[in-house]
Formats: sequence, C-alpha cells, structure tokens
Amino acid sequence: MTKKLIFVLAVVLIGIYFAADYFKKQSKISEKVTQTIKTPTDRASEIARSTNLKILNDALRNYKYEKGKFPETLDEMVSSGYIDRIPEGKWEYDTTTGEVR
Repeated sequence: MTKKLIFVLAVVLIGIYFAADYFKKQSKISEKVTQTIKTPTDRASEIARSTNLKILNDALRNYKYEKGKFPETLDEMVSSGYIDRIPEGKWEYDTTTGEVR
C-alpha cells in the first residue's frame, strides 16, 4: 500500500511539474505574440515614415541628377523646389552618399 501511495504521489508531482512548465512556456509565447502585434496606429506610423523616406530619397536622386551633386542640407531641397517641406520626423542625412535614414 505504501509503495502504491508513493508511486501515485510521484506521478502526480511529475504531472504538476510538466503542467507548470507547459503553462510557463505558454505565457512566454503569448508575451512574444503581444509584443509583435502592432496597433493600427503603429502600423500607420511605419507606413507614413516609409513613404516619407521614399519621397526624400527620390527627390535627392532628382537633385543629384540635375545638379551633379547632393545638397548640403535637406533644407536646400525645399528652397530649390524639389520638395514642398521636410516631412516630420527625425532624419539623418549623409551629404556624401545622399542617403536619408
């Protein structure tokens, strides 16, 4: 009787251990899923930034094609009429390569 009780207790404890481990993994998975799901606002911001970046890079290529060099600043693109305004956001502009990030 004692051996059977110890065996049943061991099986129950092993089951609890594996169940706890399973639920722990499930909570980590749901955490990751929650972190990767983007809200519509986040997605719209990404699309707007991507679109603005394309507009800037296209205007820079046109500027270089017509003037033979990249502008010294992005403001020069506005004053030369290549773009109406610099889009909102933080832009890093490399004058040697004409790359905007």
